[in-house]
Amino acid sequence: MNIAELRSLQTEIASELGIKCGRITTIAADARTIAKSPTQVAMPIIDRWLDQVPDRLHLLADALVHRSVRTDSQRRAVAEWRQALVELKSATKEFNNDGVPIAIEGLRMLAAYVNATAEPGDTDAAVLATKLQALADHNQGYEDTKREAGNFRTWSPAAQYFVEELERLTNLRLGLPPTLAGSTA
Repeated sequence: MNIAELRSLQTEIASELGIKCGRITTIAADARTIAKSPTQVAMPIIDRWLDQVPDRLHLLADALVHRSVRTDSQRRAVAEWRQALVELKSATKEFNNDGVPIAIEGLRMLAAYVNATAEPGDTDAAVLATKLQALADHNQGYEDTKREAGNFRTWSPAAQYFVEELERLTNLRLGLPPTLAGSTA
């Protein structure tokens, strides 16, 4: 995304000056990718929302705070949030030498939105916001390490706990996901 924006700016300036564009070279200290898509940089869903579709964070926070899903857009946001929780949990299960990106900023923003819109006295919403912020802080602590196997083993159990708590609180506020709501297991 950023390279495309740089190229657009470069093209505009070169056109005004009547010169030809040169190459753009980038250097990333921590570039990672997931094998599923060689062209997409690995980034947790919730953090990607912050950059690409921040309104989805608002829709999700509104659904969680008001305990209801009122629109198709909110339904998609909640479904993607549930998928993000699956993604977050899978990142805590097994150490990867290449590193697995973990959510931080998207969780912080969602926590801020939940805090800002929750009714006074809604302790469940306050707990949800606290768990979101705690996971973001815990993830930041891991991100600040060398992200080696020992660091992963220290980080993983608490991260799993926070993700499971977020799943539980999401289900408490919005009910079970449609695929589980109809099962009798």
